[in-house]
Amino acid sequence: MRMDDSCWPLVIATMPQKVGLDSLHTLEQFYERCFARRERFASVTDTTALRSLPDAVWRKRLADWLNAPAFRERNRLYNVGSATILTWAPVRATLTAIQWLWEPPSPQYYASDMRSAVDWCVERLQAEKVPVSFRLADLHASLRKRVASAQ
Repeated sequence: MRMDDSCWPLVIATMPQKVGLDSLHTLEQFYERCFARRERFASVTDTTALRSLPDAVWRKRLADWLNAPAFRERNRLYNVGSATILTWAPVRATLTAIQWLWEPPSPQYYASDMRSAVDWCVERLQAEKVPVSFRLADLHASLRKRVASAQ
């Protein structure tokens, strides 16, 4: 799992082809560092590379972590919204199953690509009056430019 906060207040988690408990631990530690900043942020989880579904133990541990009162409260306070990029039907089904066990404390968006995920996150940040960094503005502009030039 690759975690990137270089465009803070946007954080991006990129899932590998296969996730295990080590990747969940990486995700937990990363969010703890984000919450420790005590600043509002938005997040993108990119599942595009994922080609093996998480097992039941991973899904249960994820649901337990997401439902922990401390996590829920900090997520509600600091995370203005999370966008998840979903391109593979089995991942969408797994996410649906996880959401039977977890009600998100902050707004969620399901995107088909990075551009729409970042667009939504920038809109959420602006709606919550969270300043957009220069690096995030550059990322946002470059994603929009790529889409415009491809059309």
